[in-house]
Amino acid sequence: RLDLARDFFGHLRERPFELTANPRFFFLTDTHRSALVTLWYGITARKGLVALIGDAGTGKTSVIQTVMARLRDEGSDYAYLDNPTLTTTEFRRFVARAFHLGPEAEACKTTLIEALRRRLAESDGDGRPTVFIIDEAQVLPDALLEEIRLLANLETAEAKLLQVILVGQPELAERLDRPGLRQLKQRIAVRVTLDPLGPDDIEALIAGRIRIAGGDPATLFSADGIHAVSEYAAGIPRLVQVICDNALIAACGGGVGLVERAHVVAACAQLDLRATSSRPGAARLQADTVPTPAREPTPEPAVEADQETEPGDATDIDPWLRHRRERPMFSQPEPSRLVRFFSSRVSAP
Repeated sequence: RLDLARDFFGHLRERPFELTANPRFFFLTDTHRSALVTLWYGITARKGLVALIGDAGTGKTSVIQTVMARLRDEGSDYAYLDNPTLTTTEFRRFVARAFHLGPEAEACKTTLIEALRRRLAESDGDGRPTVFIIDEAQVLPDALLEEIRLLANLETAEAKLLQVILVGQPELAERLDRPGLRQLKQRIAVRVTLDPLGPDDIEALIAGRIRIAGGDPATLFSADGIHAVSEYAAGIPRLVQVICDNALIAACGGGVGLVERAHVVAACAQLDLRATSSRPGAARLQADTVPTPAREPTPEPAVEADQETEPGDATDIDPWLRHRRERPMFSQPEPSRLVRFFSSRVSAP
């Protein structure tokens, strides 16, 4: 089963819908591009506390992996904590080891803060931000949230010394609304929310991953098959990948080289997925797909290819974060600048 679809559709060099957060397959929707630009703005402007919030499967890990790839590329120090259910002692030990502060810092909070302040000041003096990324932040104990607030307080008269990114599901936003955490919420200078994808972005996501894997999307998925994926995935990128992978298997099992709606429906039945409004993003999906009266198209204002958008001046983000929209699924292939960037400059962690 692992290589069945890839072998059946022989023009694929690799499986296009793996769930690993491979930067080469990262699809830059408008939502994800905005999140990347905003996060990078928060880091480079030394804003201190930044929050990235999104439902399960909306692409938070892919965004963070992209940020870390850029930090590695620039030689900046960062730490990534993906399992924050730690005791206070374990958390301090993690910070001391992640930033190479020595065994004395592990044993004493005062020593840890002093050593961390010195290290951060050195990096800041060299013009390099130091970043602490905490994933699954919605499960952080209140005691650790307070520790994080104190770390984020390390600053000079001009800027914050440690840039902390809290990454979590919507429950994180609910927790930050509690009265006991108001001090932490007030210190969050930048907040980004990842919304579910619309049908056009889902089509482009599927097409982009197939192209990167060496395939031709127009010969692999029918238009009806794509529409069915949108109905069942309800805007969640992870579900798009799971559905497409299983639909490829269904088509392969039937000896068919093109994924049709029936294959998608059969795959979703096996996955126990239903196209209902109770799924995240489905209400917006239904609204987007309601037929509207035909009208004459209005010309859009010209946009320069490298024009940047708010917040702030993002000209230091490099071509992989500059203005771009993924082409429609059935258009002619075109090299992706984002893919070229990662293929040539980003190594595995």
